[in-house]
Amino acid sequence: MRMKLIVPNKPNHYALWMWLHTHPVKRNGRLTEKKDWPGFRTMKRLKIYIPESYCFACEEVNGLCHKCQFHGMWGCFNGLYRDWALALSPEYRAIYAKRIAERCA
Repeated sequence: MRMKLIVPNKPNHYALWMWLHTHPVKRNGRLTEKKDWPGFRTMKRLKIYIPESYCFACEEVNGLCHKCQFHGMWGCFNGLYRDWALALSPEYRAIYAKRIAERCA
């Protein structure tokens, strides 16, 4: 059974990961990171708090990974997030980002 993100930040979580899926590489050729998401620039401009580690799921559990509903599934360095973070090709990063987004769709 697929676990879904059940948090108020669900739309932002989905938007972040879908953006990473469609934008795996920056214009300079480097791999895109979570902090590059345009939504964070908007949040900063509007003086809205940006979540720790640029992660909406982490924010819901106050950064306590063991309380995250995704810990061990794809969260942190135990699953899909680890695969996304360590992937060296844009193609694989796009695949993993989409899989993470789909967990909360």
